[in-house]
Parts: sequence; structure tokens; C-alpha cells
Amino acid sequence: MLLGGCVGGSGSQTLPPSAIDFKTEQLYSEIAATPNQLYAGFAIDTDSPVISSFTGETALRGFLAKQPAISAFNQLANQTEYVSGAWIKEPEANLSLIDQGFETAENGKYFLWGYLSESLQPDAGLRYDMHANWRCAGCAQTAGTAIGALQLDLAKNQALFNLTGPVLTLETVLDLTQKNRLSYQLGSNAKVTVDGKALIHDGLAVRGGIFGPDGQNAGLVFGFRNDDTHVTGIATGQQP
Repeated sequence: MLLGGCVGGSGSQTLPPSAIDFKTEQLYSEIAATPNQLYAGFAIDTDSPVISSFTGETALRGFLAKQPAISAFNQLANQTEYVSGAWIKEPEANLSLIDQGFETAENGKYFLWGYLSESLQPDAGLRYDMHANWRCAGCAQTAGTAIGALQLDLAKNQALFNLTGPVLTLETVLDLTQKNRLSYQLGSNAKVTVDGKALIHDGLAVRGGIFGPDGQNAGLVFGFRNDDTHVTGIATGQQP
């Protein structure tokens, strides 16, 4: 099994508490538990670079109550131990894997969830091999994959994140909070190319965190846009 600002969501579906509990249980059933059990999730819609974040089981229940059944999530192929991700198509999900791609751009959201790390060793030089899935409106290819790395610098409370693929490249600096969350560092002069051309973006957003009791995994959702190109994606990884 695999799965992405301001807190948001769509729809008004209301489920009885027992049904919501069951969905939360399903969501975490195939990823390892951590001692502190700190639930966290991040979501980004394809029509907006604004990222929603959810901390704690209550917040996740509220988000899941507005989503289709867990069985309708397009789960990522690159599963990690403590964090997962999925593509949720609107209004109904397609069950094929994300990295098989789609012929046309589709509306939906990327969703990332897992157990956030409680603490990291201050002298740890943590690096993660990252695997990303993305979708693009305005690109010659509407969906694809990329690989890259996330390198933490705990002394500076920041990280360097990069992705490289046939269509998309991304390089940016992220801020790292004391709660092991990551977010785009404003003014970091991020570099983005799409179809081999540098993209001047006006809405770059990246959020996520470090997951697992010893920081075994990392996960991020990201998005950027200009007047004619809009990219959203998700990346998960683990230490090499």
C-alpha cells in the first residue's frame, strides 16, 4: 500500500464517528507505528498551490470525511515505512498507479500522511533519496515522475531539496522547524525548469516533514505556477 498554507477541503459529506474511525484506521493500516503516534497529513489541489496541513487524528478525520473511500485513492508505487502518499481524483478516483501517467490533465489532489518524527539527533546529517510524482496543466506531458534528494542541515534549521526528471527539475531551500516540519523558505531563489525551459513562478509552495521515530523517512507536497503552467506533486523518500 502507499498515500499532499491554509487548512482547506471541499464537499460537505458527513460520516458517523464509527465510519470516520474506520477510514483513519485504514489509512494507517500498512505503515509502521511510532512511539509518539503523531498523526500528520498534507494535501495540495491541482487547481491551487495552497497546501493544507492536518495534525492529530481529529484533523485527519475531518479531512477524510470529505474524501472518497480509501480504496479509491491512487496509491504511490514507492512505498516507505512511516509516510505514504496518494493521488485522489475528483470526483472519482482511478485505480491505476500514478507513475503510469494519464493522457489528459485531471483535477484532484495529492495527499501525504504519516507519523511525524518526535526528535532528531542534533548532529545527524540526514539525507533522503526522494521519488516524486507530479501533474501539470500547460506542459507537453501531463503527468510524470522525478528523482532527487533532501539534505538536512540541522545546525541551520534548513534543508536543500532537489528533483530531476525528463520534464521537470526543481531546486529550493526549505525551512525546518523544531517540530520537524519542512516548508518553502521565502526568498531562497528556487530554480524550476519545465520542458527544458526555466520557469518564472509566482506561487511556489512546498510543505511536509520528517517521519518515523528516528527520522527514517521524508515526505513533501509541492506546487508552482505561472500564467500558462501549473504543476503539483508529491515526493517521499528514505535514507540511503
